[in-house]
Amino acid sequence: PAWDAATGDDAARDKLLGALVRDVKITLRTRVKGGSPLPQPSRLLLAGDVALLPAAVERFAQDLGIATSVLSLPTGAVQLPPDSSPPHEVALALGLALRAQQPRGHLNFRKGEFAFTRDFSQVRKHAIQLSIMAGFLLLLGFILGIARVTSLGSQLRDYDDAVCAATRRILGTCTTDYRQALSQLSGGKSKAAGIPRVGAAEVLAEVVGHLPEGAMPLLEDVEVSTTSVRMKGTAESFTHVDQIISGLKTDKCFGEIKPPSPQKLPNSKVSFAIDFAYTCSGESAGGV
Repeated sequence: PAWDAATGDDAARDKLLGALVRDVKITLRTRVKGGSPLPQPSRLLLAGDVALLPAAVERFAQDLGIATSVLSLPTGAVQLPPDSSPPHEVALALGLALRAQQPRGHLNFRKGEFAFTRDFSQVRKHAIQLSIMAGFLLLLGFILGIARVTSLGSQLRDYDDAVCAATRRILGTCTTDYRQALSQLSGGKSKAAGIPRVGAAEVLAEVVGHLPEGAMPLLEDVEVSTTSVRMKGTAESFTHVDQIISGLKTDKCFGEIKPPSPQKLPNSKVSFAIDFAYTCSGESAGGV
């Protein structure tokens, strides 16, 4: 109806031509190649129904500033049956056909609701973006791996320096292998060979842990070091003293326990004194 009205009504024709001119202006402004706008066309050809509108040529030429004329087909360019449409109505179809024959002139009308979703061109942009992101993640992972290796190398050097300083101070030689350092530190000729591995508190706890619960004595005097244990106390009977001796002998770290000489007290209890060596401290008797 808009086209029919534009044929005889000036206002309808101006409205229709105005919309067409606006669309052409938008198309010309969006012609970009390599980020730069393409030059304006030097000529505009009208075809189809728009070419039949009165004053269409003058309106396009005035508003666009481009030489405008009606496309005229040469005689015999299009062979149409006698009852078909006039030649000017098939001019657009002819132009599209010619455009499709040119290099890189492939036309794709599968857009919008007619788009072919399985076409690779629909996902090409997303595939490129995913590839870039995957490459970026691989780069970050590579950088992270290098950073971790560098950090571990720095920590290993610091550890070797600490072991070297300790062995140089104690043994007089630098050793970075901890197994070799422990072996040398444990040797009889080492200054560290006499360092006890346990303290007196641990020895005392071990002694108390081996006293029988049913014959627990009352300890009056206890002298504990990393090499020997001396203790005096009272028990309920001679049998309890024997049980105390038996309980202490079960510890492999306690040396020979000589039988004590218990004495009967006026209150019917028995006093005893026990003296034995402690052999698991790594320190020889009389050492530091």
